[in-house]
Amino acid sequence: MNKPMYKKVSKVGGITIPSQLRHSLNIPKGTAVEIRTTPDDEIIIKKHIPTCLCCGAADNVKVINEVELCDECAKKFVIGVDTDGNDNER
Repeated sequence: MNKPMYKKVSKVGGITIPSQLRHSLNIPKGTAVEIRTTPDDEIIIKKHIPTCLCCGAADNVKVINEVELCDECAKKFVIGVDTDGNDNER
């Protein structure tokens, strides 16, 4: 385990991830992170990997109106195809 780092929580409740740690984990400024807690009152911070809400794919995922969708599922929504591949255009 690495040597612990101590950071103070800011007046507005934020914590800064040290730049050397961000660089070593390939977390550029502005990258989303997942924050979770454990039953032992630990806080876990992980780099967020966008995944498609519909199919779970992690490749070619974009955020559209705050929803993460892969290119293929986004196209299905645009043309009105349901998850079974049926054309629902009117």
